[in-house]
Amino acid sequence: RKLVLQSASGQKPYDGEDFVLPEYEIITGELIEGHRISDIKFTLKEIVGATDAGIVGRWENIIVDGSVVIVDANEVNMTENYDVQCVNGILEVLLRKLSVSSNSETKLYDKKPLRGTELTIDPISDMNDGLLEGHSIVYSLPVSAINAGIYDNEIHELDILDERGESVKQYYEVTQNIGKLEILPIEITVTTASKSKTYDGSPLVYLSYTSDYLEKLLEGHSASIEAIGTITDAGSIPNAVEIKIFDENGEDITAIGNYKIIENYGTLTVVPRVIRVVPF
Repeated sequence: RKLVLQSASGQKPYDGEDFVLPEYEIITGELIEGHRISDIKFTLKEIVGATDAGIVGRWENIIVDGSVVIVDANEVNMTENYDVQCVNGILEVLLRKLSVSSNSETKLYDKKPLRGTELTIDPISDMNDGLLEGHSIVYSLPVSAINAGIYDNEIHELDILDERGESVKQYYEVTQNIGKLEILPIEITVTTASKSKTYDGSPLVYLSYTSDYLEKLLEGHSASIEAIGTITDAGSIPNAVEIKIFDENGEDITAIGNYKIIENYGTLTVVPRVIRVVPF
């Protein structure tokens, strides 16, 4: 009597434990009523991966040839009455998914470095199997920023160690979520006055302003303000000024962007000159 057995197939993420699945199903034929399989043995054969069944790889889940024992209700061996054939299932240990994130942080420019401080393991999900108990992560967060801007909080030298301090990173599929380090510029407001005059052939320049730069500049920094708005002919233009920021050494640091200038410009206006023509 033909009887085809198929061993179980399955997969799991790496967990450091042997993957054993001693299960089967009858896929062709059936046992006579009252008969049962009393004994069956399994072994594994490597397809791809390490020889240890707990390590990432694929194995055939083999029913050992001649190990199947079929008995009747009286426990009499009836195996010879069956033509037992076996189909092997596949067991697979997958890379363990691990999702980690470096921290994000924001601060106002203060001349002090902003550094990454923390790496966290993300919550368990379909995309994150988590870190195995007894395993630990070592890493470095080397990015250090001083000037205003947005920087990637890069994760370097990441490794995963087991209880013995040996690397097991090769058994993990690590997803790195990179946080952002942001330094905001200090905002300085400059408001200029408006002025008008009648056209007289000379340029109109008017340096009159209010600004909070004295309160906003960091210790050791200074600023200069110069009028750049000028108009000679009739019309109107913004009463623009140029503000420059200098550091402790007198270096112009305006272009670095650590200070953001908010411009509220008045208007310079030259009114056409009225000429009265009297006929003779």
